Amino acid sequence: MKKIYRISDKGNPFTPNFSFMTLEIAFKNFIDVFGTKDLIVIADNCTDSTVDMLKRNGAKDIRRTYLGNSGSMKYEYEICYEEFDDNDIVYFSDDDFLYLPNPEKYIMEGLTIADYVSLYDHLDKYMTGGQNPFIHEGGEITRVVITSSCHWKFPNSIGLICATRVSTLKEDRDILWKYNFNGPKSCSFKTTLALINSGKKIVTPIPGRATACDLFPSPFIDWYKVAEKYM
Repeated sequence: MKKIYRISDKGNPFTPNFSFMTLEIAFKNFIDVFGTKDLIVIADNCTDSTVDMLKRNGAKDIRRTYLGNSGSMKYEYEICYEEFDDNDIVYFSDDDFLYLPNPEKYIMEGLTIADYVSLYDHLDKYMTGGQNPFIHEGGEITRVVITSSCHWKFPNSIGLICATRVSTLKEDRDILWKYNFNGPKSCSFKTTLALINSGKKIVTPIPGRATACDLFPSPFIDWYKVAEKYM
């Protein structure tokens, strides 16, 4: 599995409920669960000290860029198109995520039933009146299935921190470009709605196996305890 990890010193990716987090904690966790094999790190607008931190924690293929959020995201896809084979599986991660152990196992299981796999069970999928307009009475209309070790649901949208095959990225290039690189800012919500409407299947595990360190973490997991190992 190929992995592409984006990190930047621009802005603060952590909300107050994740005040214990740092970029180094996030990267240590990522390396611990995914390893460094087949890993490309895009260090966008990063200081020398952040690049040194990446090297200290095992990163070898570090691409320093000054592209901004949308530009570095586009660069991720270009790497896939130009450097990977069609049958390669690629996982995209950002610097504000935490993971539970064995993520690759769950990704591979998810890809047996879907085209895109996100490990993040976004809390807003259970919040009536929140930022997701398709949530009613505390949930979304979906279908739940199982693989050998996990329940999965087909959500109405995901963020673009996910896994897929390079061949799928090529099939969906027009959608990815339309909603992420042709306007003032990217929109994962519109992107994944368009992917679903085109016939692509997207799954997330329940409970989640990862979280964004923001106001809507995957529920039922003590993410402080996950991070504490790397402090």
